[in-house]
Amino acid sequence: MSVRSVLCLVWRSYTIHEYSKNLNCSGDWITTFLAAIHHISCHDNLNPLLSFFFSLSRIQPFKMKEFISGVLAATFLCSIVVSIQSSHLGPKFRQSSKQIRQAPKATKHDKRSINTGLSSTNLNVNGIAVGFLPALSEPIQPNTPLDINRRIGAPMSVMGSYIQLYAKDTNIAEIDWQLPQYRQLIGWPVWEIAIMPVEGLENVTPEIAGNIARKMQMLNAQGITVWLRFAHEMNGDWYVWGQKPALFLEKWKLVTAAVRSVAPKTLMLWAPNSGFSKDQDALLGGYTKYWPGGEWVDMIGLSFYHYGGHERANVLPSPTEAQDTIKDFVKLFGSKNHDRPVVLAETAASYTRSLDGKPAPGTANERDIKLSWMSQLLSRSMAEAVPELKAIVWFEVMKNENAAGNTPIKSEDFRIVTGQIKPLADDAYKLLSHRSSKSSKVRKPKRSDHLGKKRVGMM
Repeated sequence: MSVRSVLCLVWRSYTIHEYSKNLNCSGDWITTFLAAIHHISCHDNLNPLLSFFFSLSRIQPFKMKEFISGVLAATFLCSIVVSIQSSHLGPKFRQSSKQIRQAPKATKHDKRSINTGLSSTNLNVNGIAVGFLPALSEPIQPNTPLDINRRIGAPMSVMGSYIQLYAKDTNIAEIDWQLPQYRQLIGWPVWEIAIMPVEGLENVTPEIAGNIARKMQMLNAQGITVWLRFAHEMNGDWYVWGQKPALFLEKWKLVTAAVRSVAPKTLMLWAPNSGFSKDQDALLGGYTKYWPGGEWVDMIGLSFYHYGGHERANVLPSPTEAQDTIKDFVKLFGSKNHDRPVVLAETAASYTRSLDGKPAPGTANERDIKLSWMSQLLSRSMAEAVPELKAIVWFEVMKNENAAGNTPIKSEDFRIVTGQIKPLADDAYKLLSHRSSKSSKVRKPKRSDHLGKKRVGMM
């Protein structure tokens, strides 16, 4: 934690009114002093400290003993602060804060400088890394990353999360809540974090961008590589930040500049949704108006699901459904044009049921639908046809779809390894245990292995 964070925390948590009440004095000197220290720490401006000295004249004489004690305590605190800021950490954090406050400026990354953070010893098939988005906060059939890791052939390569962004939550506390889930995993997976500006893009200020950047800096300092999906699926109409291309581009660049200034192991993952027509005009219209330019993007992602058509029918994916869509997307934004690796930031195949448990119309069963989709994504044919594809992140969630009035009308089950159908989980395990030739020398963990053992050296 930086000196600035400590001072801000002291200022916000100190119950000044109760303290001044107990002293039976105005409390102005205490308030002004702490406010001055807070302002100095956040803005590098000494002027507010002058008002503190003017407030001294209002102290009641018979309370001078309490005042002197308070000043001595404050002086001791300030001496500690000064000594810390004089150390090697002080200049680092002061420089970081100044960098965050600077106007957005693109930092160019060539292909060689992009280290995705993926480990070849973690779960991958045919050289395509495999990760999961767990149902941590879902009301229906929740699961954890540890639950998933125990059901696959190697530690997951990527752990996905959704983090809601609020202006008042300056510390982005939900990341702290999910961090223990990450620490339980072995293999140092990449942490793919979707930062969701649920109060609207309009409220993403430079201060908010700085909060995001400092949080990413904290994770990077612990050795965690982050793929940051800011305002993901921005081309859809289902999020409050969606379909606002000009505003999205402005805020994307703001956040990117802040993050790059202090968090070198955080990669900005630009990730729209594939839910548009395959017609080339619609494809271009659905994506390119949100494209900020290659210099503002580290990695390129896509949310891409098999739903069985508009009516959510339980049908098998066509033999080339996955490859066709991904190839079209890569032609526009892949490494061939922009020197950027490509990932499926979210993917899965759904199996739809009515709330009474009856399957939706269609002739295919759940096992065949999901295994067919995963097999397409991880096939050798896919790896050869789209070498830019570096990873897929499976949406391991079961959720209800609601009608008007928030009334559930059906369930969509995307789970492939934690569901209640054991043959599906067994077959998925076999599929995911088919490691690429590049990692064949690595010992494959037995299914009985505890893939959730805490890593040595993690805090």
